[in-house]
Amino acid sequence: MGAVGCGWATTISSVLMAFAMAVQFRWHAPLRALHIFRGDTPPFGETLREIVKLGLPIALMLVAEASLFVVAALLMASFGDRTVAAYQVAINFASVMFMIPLGVALATTVRVGHAVGAGQLDVVRFRGRVGMQLGLINAISNALLMLLFPGVIVAIYTNDAAIARQAVLFLWLAAAFQFFDGVQVTANGALRGIKDTRLPMIITVTAYWLVGMPVALWLGFRTSLGPSGIWWGLTAGLGIAAIGLSLRFMHKANVSVVRP
Repeated sequence: MGAVGCGWATTISSVLMAFAMAVQFRWHAPLRALHIFRGDTPPFGETLREIVKLGLPIALMLVAEASLFVVAALLMASFGDRTVAAYQVAINFASVMFMIPLGVALATTVRVGHAVGAGQLDVVRFRGRVGMQLGLINAISNALLMLLFPGVIVAIYTNDAAIARQAVLFLWLAAAFQFFDGVQVTANGALRGIKDTRLPMIITVTAYWLVGMPVALWLGFRTSLGPSGIWWGLTAGLGIAAIGLSLRFMHKANVSVVRP
C-alpha cells in the first residue's frame, strides 16, 4: 500500500489509543471517579479560559519545534534522496531518544506544580533544577550512544552503504544538540509547572525561527558545509532555547511568591 498504508497505520493506531484511554476512564477506579462522561456537568467558563490561556502558547511552541524539523527535512531534500534518507535515519533515532527527557519534563511539570500549589518556593526551585539536571544527564548518555555506536544504530535502519555513511555523520551532529534539547524540554516542563507559558512561547519561536532557521539556511546554502550546516542551524536554535528557558525558570523561581 506504500505511503497510503502508512497513513492507515497512523489512523488505526490513533483510534486504538483513544479507545484504550476511554476504557481506562470508564473502568479504572481513580479515573472513573472524575465522571468525565457525565452529561449533567455545567460548563466551567473560567476553567476553559484558563486552559486555553495556558494551552495555546504550549501548542504554538510544539508547532514551532515540530515544523522546524519538518522544514529541515525539506531543505535536506535539496541535496538529494540519499541525504534526506540519511537525515531521516538520524532524526528518527534522535526523536526516539528524545522521549526520555520529554517524559522527565512531563513529570517535572507535575512535581513543580504540586510544590507551587503547596506554596513551597524552595521545593519549586529544587524540583525544577532536578528536572533540568536529569535532562542534561540523559542528554549525555544519548550523545554517547550516537558518538560511540553510530554504525550499529544506522544498521537498524538501512544497509545502503552511501546512506549509512552520511547517516553516521548526521548522528554525530545530532549528538551535539542532545545537550540543548534535553535542557530546553525539561526547562519548559518546569515553567509549565508554574503556569508560565507565554514568554517561553516567545523564547521558543524566536530561538527556532529567528535564529535556528536563518543559521541553517545560511550555513547550508551559503557555505561549504552543505547539509551539515542545516544540522548546526538546528543546534543553534535549540541552544538559544535552552539558555533562554533555563534563565526564565531561574528568574521565575526566585521571585518572592509563585502563585498557584
